[in-house]
Amino acid sequence: MGNLTIDDIRKLAELNLTPECYKAYLQIIEPNIKSLIPNYLKDWQNVESFVNMTVMRHMGIFKTNLSFLSIDDNVEEKYGDQLDIAEFKKIKLKSFKWKIDYLHNEGILGDSSHELLDLLRRKRNKIHEMGTVFSEKELQEFALAYSTIFYIYTYESPENTDAERRTQIRNWVERSSEELLKIIKE
Repeated sequence: MGNLTIDDIRKLAELNLTPECYKAYLQIIEPNIKSLIPNYLKDWQNVESFVNMTVMRHMGIFKTNLSFLSIDDNVEEKYGDQLDIAEFKKIKLKSFKWKIDYLHNEGILGDSSHELLDLLRRKRNKIHEMGTVFSEKELQEFALAYSTIFYIYTYESPENTDAERRTQIRNWVERSSEELLKIIKE
């Protein structure tokens, strides 16, 4: 049968279960399936990682072309010459909202890409509410946000010295973000 999505499993359950059993499936079983699926929020985790790295790169926290997602206790001896450890730790503690606002204020995020990430940040914050389960659509939106921030991170790379190409990519990201916002707001 191949890989099934949660929506596929839900449809099969609806077709094959009595109405009472289907209701139990929706309330008890499906949330458990979702919690067991590895990488359920992986795309959003990637969004947060790339936003962190973009902010840190822009602030000069990385002293080389390497970017770090996280650091451990013996970081000083291992990587002290490659990043400003104190600043890294400070930025990691800042809120996602602070980080995207910083990138927007610095001109790295345009209006549409900022609005897109902020809208999805608010959706993602629903995870703090009891019983929250993200729809397939929301998970796809997180994946699209990941591709958006990935391109931003890429064009903001210090190795990218082609200003014209950088502008082209930045404009493309903004147009894509505008289109994504239209779809999400429907």
